[in-house]
Amino acid sequence: MNRQKGFILPVVLFLALAACSMVISGTDIYLGEKKYAVLVKEYYLRNTMSLFAIREAAQKLEKGDKSPGELRFSDGKVSYSIKQDGDTAVISLTAENESGEPFKSTIRYNQTEKKVFQWEER
Repeated sequence: MNRQKGFILPVVLFLALAACSMVISGTDIYLGEKKYAVLVKEYYLRNTMSLFAIREAAQKLEKGDKSPGELRFSDGKVSYSIKQDGDTAVISLTAENESGEPFKSTIRYNQTEKKVFQWEER
């Protein structure tokens, strides 16, 4: 009984440490991917709302109406204003998601070709 070296305790401690590190690392990866998924969802929702606002603004421009407007969705709202500069119209958008964070963008729309030729996000 004098020569017990204690082999089991260090192995168990090492395996427990390795298991804990794997769990913590896996949790960190999962949380990072979850945050990324939420950001991607918000990005696509914001772009979809913006596209609907651009479509409505383009329809107003065809009728000759340059008044500002606002579209409300279940996921947020988009407000826009229109300024005409010759053949091109500058549409300024402000999209707000559910949390109220504003995203501004400026769109240049060619009225003769009926196409967006520049989209800048700020």
